[in-house]
Amino acid sequence: MSDDQTFNHIVVEGGSTSSANPVTAEAFDNDPSSQTYILGDYGEVTQRLVFPLVITLAQAQATANALLFNSLGAADTVTITCVPMPALEPGDL
Repeated sequence: MSDDQTFNHIVVEGGSTSSANPVTAEAFDNDPSSQTYILGDYGEVTQRLVFPLVITLAQAQATANALLFNSLGAADTVTITCVPMPALEPGDL
């Protein structure tokens, strides 16, 4: 795995309407114990995205938070443990 798709700072810009300017929201990893902490060794890796259908600040913030959550999940380490089943042979499904 690589960290090419791991961003710790997300900026979302929405679309403008005839009566309002585009909204902008951002989310970043502010957990000092995280491996991708924005002020830590990983540094700041920003992704900027434009979503024309996002027209409110709440929508923009929810989108930024969700994208950050998905991006940081790629950096997590997962350990899977299981108890072997002695009745199974190699190749059994």
